[in-house]
Amino acid sequence: IDIKTMVYSAIEHQKALAFTYLNGDRLTNQKKLMPWGLMFKGEKTYVVGIETQITSSKPAIYAMHRMSEMSIIPAEPNYPAKPTNKTITEICKHYGLGHYHKKSDPLIHLTLRLFGKTANNIDGTPISDDQIVVEIAEGVRELRATILWGDELEKFIRGLGPNAEVIEPIALRKKLA
Repeated sequence: IDIKTMVYSAIEHQKALAFTYLNGDRLTNQKKLMPWGLMFKGEKTYVVGIETQITSSKPAIYAMHRMSEMSIIPAEPNYPAKPTNKTITEICKHYGLGHYHKKSDPLIHLTLRLFGKTANNIDGTPISDDQIVVEIAEGVRELRATILWGDELEKFIRGLGPNAEVIEPIALRKKLA
């Protein structure tokens, strides 16, 4: 059975998963997870659940494409099930699971100047709960937001190409110049 089928089956039948996980440093770890559901980001699928060998009540997320050597294992009584009064989306938002970052990523006040179609379409792509978009001139807007400075933010800004210019912080402006 493939990984995706096992994940779906474990979620549906409230069973736990044992698997090998390849982390961002290219190291493998053995994991046990009580899966609650799935989260999608771009073309990637993430499994949301509670690690059974850790006492934290904060859910963990694992990229499905980094999972291997998986087996379904019985859920023991002490394995917490997904709260029935919350959706996976609500859980992810509550714990900030939709924001991928390292513990070392600093929180910054970003000012990003946008041009042309990018300026016109930025409202449909919120990057922060406190995001403000200010009209500077015809076809020029500034996005101001408090956000974690990490790889995801840099990829997002680079993806905008010449239609975006970092105003603040200066260190991010210099890095992406």
